[in-house]
Amino acid sequence: MVTVPDHADETVGELVGVAEAGALIDGRLERPMYAGTFPVDAPGLSKTVAEVPDCEPDQAGRALSAAVGAQPGWEAESVQARAALVAGLRDRIAARRGLYAAAIALESGKVRGNADKEVDVALATLAELLEVHEQAVRPEEGRYRSDPDLEVGLAPVGPSLLITPWNFPLSLPIRKVASSLLAGCPFILKPAEETPMTAALIGQDLDAAGMPAGVGAVLPTAQPAAVVESLMARPSLRKVSFTGSVEVGRVMVRNSAEHFQRVSLELGGNAAVVIGRIDDLEQCLTDVLAGKLANSGQACISPNRLYIVRDQMSDAIDILRGKLDEVAVGWDLRDDRFQVGPLINLAAAKKIQDLLGHARAAGASVLQPAGSSELGENYVLPAIVTNADESWPVVEEEIFGPVLPLLPYDRVDEAVAAANRTDYGLAHYIYSDDPREADNLSSLLEAGMVGVNRPSVSDPRIPFGGIKHSGYGRENGIDGIREFMTPRSRIGRGFRVS
Repeated sequence: MVTVPDHADETVGELVGVAEAGALIDGRLERPMYAGTFPVDAPGLSKTVAEVPDCEPDQAGRALSAAVGAQPGWEAESVQARAALVAGLRDRIAARRGLYAAAIALESGKVRGNADKEVDVALATLAELLEVHEQAVRPEEGRYRSDPDLEVGLAPVGPSLLITPWNFPLSLPIRKVASSLLAGCPFILKPAEETPMTAALIGQDLDAAGMPAGVGAVLPTAQPAAVVESLMARPSLRKVSFTGSVEVGRVMVRNSAEHFQRVSLELGGNAAVVIGRIDDLEQCLTDVLAGKLANSGQACISPNRLYIVRDQMSDAIDILRGKLDEVAVGWDLRDDRFQVGPLINLAAAKKIQDLLGHARAAGASVLQPAGSSELGENYVLPAIVTNADESWPVVEEEIFGPVLPLLPYDRVDEAVAAANRTDYGLAHYIYSDDPREADNLSSLLEAGMVGVNRPSVSDPRIPFGGIKHSGYGRENGIDGIREFMTPRSRIGRGFRVS
């Protein structure tokens, strides 16, 4: 079911107006002089809703020049002044939370309940960063403190490029933008071309909160490779924070080598769920399924494979079959009754359908609820896959959709070994009623984050990031701010001020 209530027209019109106004560069809104525009499609409506200015490398260059010019002044600002700007952004997002949620739902296809939750996560992230920012920008006390001739401080890295994906168009830019600002680094935000509306709102609210010219830029573009390469070719860009695919992450690393720019990467995942000794299997599976279906499965930390002891497989299949029939599939800009919405585009839906088609052809069983003729081609009904082989793409690849393979194990150490048999290392999950087992298994899972008896590892109070092909660097809190800072040592006499 797909509906857009009449009263949403005014909201959509406001969002389109903000997005089409231009790129935020050096404190002004600019429209490209020579390039045209690119379309913003609403997955829930299967139509184009806006034409956004398409920024070119020359505009990106002007944004970087402005950031370089703004660096000394922003670095010299007090910690309190930087925090005041971030607090102003927080307050404006809170005041316009409904508009932000509508932007997220409209351009990413996220169901309204998930969009509302993303606004909550963004506000919680800002609150946590503001809570810890003073501690983050000051170095830890060390033994060198007793020597008056030694000092180790923390300095901003410098102008930073922030590249964000479409699946969380508010919460992911917010934690990069706020961390950069609090560290004293001017930034250039390059949002995903699918979701420029939410980024435009962020830029508008930063400007309204008093952001100095040059300290922040928002560049929508349908030429991401050209724009990013042009920026990374300049030695004045000192930091790149990228969230996206492994393939593009490799390009970021190669491009950074010329000028030794610092790079942090949050890449893909293939999260496994290992169910150990558990009494209430139905509650456990309800929990896992909720995590799987959040954002229609389009999350790098989404449960991607479920390992369950063999003698519980039959019960698990029966439970999940019943749960699938209860899932509300559809989209509405205002109504939060839906749990699964459209995927971001037809290509994403086709990829999932191809994975399911391969699994069926190879002998797997695919359980799905009855379909609806009202749903568009970019929908994929939630699916449970059984009788799958570990070597199949539906198990080996990051699915990025509402599909969950069930895999049996005989010994729990076999399940842990299978969970770790992936190039990714972003997140894994363990469910167990036995604290000793939960502690042991969670320590054996190879990931930057492990969820224990919960279907998500995202919390603004803890570092977010992975290992192996899932990247390096951390976001959130003190660690996230310090990704934009570097130690600065001084040794000698006569520089300490009492």
